[in-house]
Amino acid sequence: MQESKPVVVLITKNLPPDLGGMEKLWWEAIKELTKQCTLYVIGPKAAKPYLQEHCIFLSTPKFLPFLLILSILRTLSIAIKHKPTAILAGSGVTLLPTLFSGLITKTRTYAYLHGLDIIYPSWLYQTCFKFLAPHIDQVFTNSESTCNLAINAGVNAEQISIIHPATTPLSKPNQIAAEYQINKSYKNLIFFGRLVKRKGLLEFLKNSFAQLCQEDSNYHLHIIGDIPHSEKTKKNNYLEEIRRAINDLAISERVTLWGPLPDEALVQILSQCNAHIFPLLDVADDTEGFGIVIIEADSLGIPTVAFDCGGARDALTYCNYGKLIESNNYIDFTAAVVTTCTNQEENNNLNCEPKEPYNWQTFSQKLYSQLIRA
Repeated sequence: MQESKPVVVLITKNLPPDLGGMEKLWWEAIKELTKQCTLYVIGPKAAKPYLQEHCIFLSTPKFLPFLLILSILRTLSIAIKHKPTAILAGSGVTLLPTLFSGLITKTRTYAYLHGLDIIYPSWLYQTCFKFLAPHIDQVFTNSESTCNLAINAGVNAEQISIIHPATTPLSKPNQIAAEYQINKSYKNLIFFGRLVKRKGLLEFLKNSFAQLCQEDSNYHLHIIGDIPHSEKTKKNNYLEEIRRAINDLAISERVTLWGPLPDEALVQILSQCNAHIFPLLDVADDTEGFGIVIIEADSLGIPTVAFDCGGARDALTYCNYGKLIESNNYIDFTAAVVTTCTNQEENNNLNCEPKEPYNWQTFSQKLYSQLIRA
C-alpha cells in the first residue's frame, strides 16, 4: 500500500517520561512532525503512553545495547514495508542504528546533535562518534557552537545545518500566589534550570554576587532548579557546594533556594525579577548547546546577562534585550548586572514578542523541509 505522506523514522532514547531539554524537544517536535509526515518513532517502551496517540511508536528496552540492536531490526522492518524518506537519529547515541539501517536500505540518514552529543567524556563513545558521524548524510546542530564542535570532531561543514531548538513562550501570570510573592523593593536576580557545573552558578556566587552584596544591600538572588537525579546520592554534590558557598560568603539572607518548581510557580517568580543571570562556564566535558532559558525569560520581558559560552549567543539573537559578556570576565558581568537592574524603566518597557518566530511549529517545519529534501 502506497503511503499518502512521506515516511520518516526517528530513533531516540530521549523521550518522556524522562525530563530535560532533549526530551522536551522531541516530545514537541513529534507532535508537530506527525501533522506533516507518517512518523515512526523507535525508543524506550516507557514513552509509549505519551507518544502512541501522536505517532506510530515502536518500543525497545531502555538498556542501551538492546535499544541499539532492536532499533536496527525495527528500522529494517519499516524500510522493507514502507520505504521511508529519511532515518533520523535523535542524538549521537543512536547514530549506529541510523547509519547501519540507512546503508542497508539505501535511505538518507540524518542526526540532530546537541553539544554534549559530541564531547561526551567516554573513550568508547568518542571513538564510535568520530567514526560514524562523518558518514551521516546530513547533521543538524542546535547552535553555531555545536556546529563548530561537530566540525572539530570530523564532520564536514557542508553536511551541517543549524536548526535552533524552540520553546513555548511563557505568559505573564494574572496574579501571584502568596507563597511566590517576592520583595519587590530588592533588585531581584534569578537563575533557573538544572544545577550543573557548566551553568557557572557556584563561580557567580563567589566572583560576582558576593561583591554585589557588599556594595549594595538590596540585591537578592532566586535559584530555581535541582541537580540531576544521578547526583543526589553523592555527598559532595553540586547543590551542597552551592549551599556551602552561600554560608561561607555570608549571603544566606540574600539567596533563596526554591528547589525544583512547576512551570506555573516558576513563571510567577520569574515575572517579578529584574534580571536573569546565565553565567556559563567553558567546561571540557560538558557544554550548553543553546540556552532556552534565555528566550523563556525574554518572553516575560526579563533581560538576561550571559557569558559568551556555548549557544548563549545564538539564543540571544531571538531576544529583545540582553547582554553578552566575554567568558570568565566577572568584572564586566557584575557591571552588566548593575546596569540591567538600574535601567528598570527600560526593562519594564520591553516588547515581549520574539524578534523571530521560535515556536515548535517553526522548528518542526525547518526540520521537516530538510528531511524531505532530496
